[in-house]
Amino acid sequence: MANIVNGTGSTLKFSKLAPRLLEGFFYLETQEQEKLLNQTTITTNFNTNTATVAFNFQVEPSITPEGKIVHIAVNYLGNSVFVPGEGSQIKGEYLIQNIFEMITLFKILSNDPTKNPNNINALAANYNYDNNTLSGTVEFQLNVDKQSDGTVKVSAKEYFL
Repeated sequence: MANIVNGTGSTLKFSKLAPRLLEGFFYLETQEQEKLLNQTTITTNFNTNTATVAFNFQVEPSITPEGKIVHIAVNYLGNSVFVPGEGSQIKGEYLIQNIFEMITLFKILSNDPTKNPNNINALAANYNYDNNTLSGTVEFQLNVDKQSDGTVKVSAKEYFL
């Protein structure tokens, strides 16, 4: 499992990568709704227990004095409430930066046969250097569980070892 060190006080609670990424997208979707933005779309299908997230956001490239290329997701949510958590493995200060970091880790693990022995390719992303946007889709397999109080809990299944 792709364990994530969850920082103290983190807004996101899951400690596995795929569930945490989906949780981040759900939280992003609620923040976008409050601000009347629509850069993320989540489509669920409970017949197949899948969720597909389509995303599109600005990423600013830069080059450090050492010559390293760095990409940082642009915070388009303004002062949204998000805490990465003290000591968290995923360091992005703003929600969109945190998600961008998880997307990057998701792709790295997808390409590692020791972490992804079933060769699942659930993330497709493209970076457009002309307009500095990252767009793509992630497909999640879902756990759908009815709770004892009648509510339904939906979370992503973990893909990685």
